[in-house]
Amino acid sequence: WTDQLEANLVLASAGANFYSGVDNMKFPVFSSINSGFVGETGGTAPAANGTATSVTLDPKKLISIVNVSAEAIAQNASIEAALRRNMAASVASTLELALLGDSDITDAPTSIFLDAATQTVAGAAPTVAELLNMEATLLGNGVNLQGARMAWLLDSGALAEAKQLAQVSSVSPAYDNVDKSFFGYFAFASSNLGGGSGSGTNYMLLDASKVHVAQFGGLDVIYDIYTNAGTGEPRYILTSLVDGDMVQNTTAAVKIANA
Repeated sequence: WTDQLEANLVLASAGANFYSGVDNMKFPVFSSINSGFVGETGGTAPAANGTATSVTLDPKKLISIVNVSAEAIAQNASIEAALRRNMAASVASTLELALLGDSDITDAPTSIFLDAATQTVAGAAPTVAELLNMEATLLGNGVNLQGARMAWLLDSGALAEAKQLAQVSSVSPAYDNVDKSFFGYFAFASSNLGGGSGSGTNYMLLDASKVHVAQFGGLDVIYDIYTNAGTGEPRYILTSLVDGDMVQNTTAAVKIANA
């Protein structure tokens, strides 16, 4: 069996947190806590401040259905394993498309790409200075460079551009073909990034440690011989319960969309 082509799965490689066999999960997020100096013999106390928000992961139903023929089942003992493998890959890619697409999909997790901060681009393609400013934006927002899992996500158009950029003309390329890094951070390419429109070139720089993806239970596969029994076409139905989101989405991720 030759497996179908799917978009490359990049979030796990970039350093996102994955959980399986879990119940609803809540991730509290602190912000606006401040401090201030006070004189030795009095003065004004710093304002009492601080807020707590949260991101909650709860099950979103994701289903894959494949019709087969009774003849195929009878003549190919390996077809079930091949279908399960490809359906699982399809489910994983569909989840990542929801998280990395340029629009929210009904009944799916919200897009972390859509909610990321935006780097403006003056010309038809981003310049080195504009791309480096994406890093400056994250560091300016307080992302801890040493403690973060910083990574670039690129679609195919962005990868083609990245491989032609020189960080220092005639001295050093921006993209390293050996270790697959871009401006010093590992880069991962997938057509899922900004994949909702299917056009343009899309870049994303993020602290992947802030991304949380969960699978609630395992993959449930049903062999349905009844729905299409009249024509002898059984079908496989794979059901998965998943969710994903990113804490501090607007401050720990920045994108260039459809440049």
